[in-house]
Amino acid sequence: MQSIFMLLMLFAPGIGSTGAEVFLPIDAPDRHSLESLALTRIGGYGIMRAARPTVPSHFHTGIDIRRPHPNYTDEPIFPAARGVVISRRTDGPYAQLIIEHDIGGLKFWTVYEHIAGLTVKDSSLVDPHSPIARFFSKEELQKYGWQFDHFHFEVLKVHPFALGHDGRHPDRYYSSYTLECHTVAGLNRYFYDPLEFFALSWSRTIPRMQPSGLAVPPENGSAVTPRLNMLYSLYEHPAIHYIGGGRSPFLSDDFVSQYH
Repeated sequence: MQSIFMLLMLFAPGIGSTGAEVFLPIDAPDRHSLESLALTRIGGYGIMRAARPTVPSHFHTGIDIRRPHPNYTDEPIFPAARGVVISRRTDGPYAQLIIEHDIGGLKFWTVYEHIAGLTVKDSSLVDPHSPIARFFSKEELQKYGWQFDHFHFEVLKVHPFALGHDGRHPDRYYSSYTLECHTVAGLNRYFYDPLEFFALSWSRTIPRMQPSGLAVPPENGSAVTPRLNMLYSLYEHPAIHYIGGGRSPFLSDDFVSQYH
C-alpha cells in the first residue's frame, strides 16, 4: 500500500513531471502509450505458471514483451527510465540486466531478461533514449529456441536480493524474486504490475479490472483504450479464468507454460 501511495502522490496532477520520465522499453512511435505495446499470448502479469522439473509453480512476475518490428538483426531494448545498472548476466537465453531507478523520491528496480547484445556494464548510468540491449536475432533463436522471441520485463517495489560471488557471472550481483511468488500476497509484496505502473505514470489513474479481465474506465471517467483491454484479456485463451474482481488473469492448472 505504501508503494502505491507513493506512486499516486508522485504521478498526481500538480506534483511533478515524473510520468514523463518513464517510457516503454521498446522502439515505438509513442513510448508513453500502451497502444504501442504487445505481449505474448501468455505473457501477462500474474499468470500462474505450472510447475516443471526443479521449478515450483509460481505467479508470472512481469510481462513478456513482443518484438515491435520484424527486425531480427538489431531490434533495440531501452531502459524504462534513468538509472544505474546494478547487476548483469550474459549467459545466453537467460541474459539479464537489473537497473535501479530513483525518480522524485520513488525508488524502483526494472529487470530485462532473455536479451542479447548488452551495451552496458555494471554501474553504468543509463538513459531511456539509449539502448541497453536487443531482442534475439534469428540465429540466436534457432540456437536457444523460438520461445525466447520476447523479453521478460519486471518492475520491483523492493531491492533485488544479493547473490554470492559466482566466477561464471562476475557482474551478476543480484537476482529478482521471479520464481519466489507462490501467493498473490507475495506477488504484490515484491512487484508492480508493469501495465498499471505505466498507465499510472502517464494517465495518473489505475485501471480497475472486471471479473472478465477487461479494464473498466477509472472513477474519474477517463477512457481506457481497447488496446489495454486486449493486453489484459490475453487474447481470450479458453484455459484462462479470473479471480473474481481481480485485476490480473490467472491460468488454470492444465495450462502448462515452460518459460518465464
